[in-house]
Amino acid sequence: MVQKQYRQAQKCIYWKQPTGSLKVEVSQEQRFPIGISFTFMDGLQTRYQPFPGQPYKGSTFEGRLKNDSEGVTVCGMLKTAFKRGQMFTIGKDGSVGLDGISMFDSPLLAKVSRSRYVKYIEKVKAEMKAKGITEANIDETEKLEETFSVAGP
Repeated sequence: MVQKQYRQAQKCIYWKQPTGSLKVEVSQEQRFPIGISFTFMDGLQTRYQPFPGQPYKGSTFEGRLKNDSEGVTVCGMLKTAFKRGQMFTIGKDGSVGLDGISMFDSPLLAKVSRSRYVKYIEKVKAEMKAKGITEANIDETEKLEETFSVAGP
């Protein structure tokens, strides 16, 4: 019982991500068809965020991945990090920002080299590992394309 309560308390200590939603879609785009979008509406910070009761400015973050085993794996890892509240945080200026995890989205996607994309995949996996998220944490039963919301503690 104590362990269970500790895990709940620990979740609140580390959860700095505001309530938001995630949407994954697979398009007909040739090079990077997996689109992942994280959306946060404006809101008030909770007691677990840097300035409780203060407003924060919402935002949308988008990324693109290849529809191959690496892209699907990284997408699953990003979903896991988001569900755990480990992807985003609220900065001192009251804006939502990424918390140590990179997103790959560029208006010049057609010109991105294979080596740059491979480096990005390696970087994200390392960032996820630093947060305790590995390929073993991915829920193999969930669909690639989905939309869901996650609320803070």
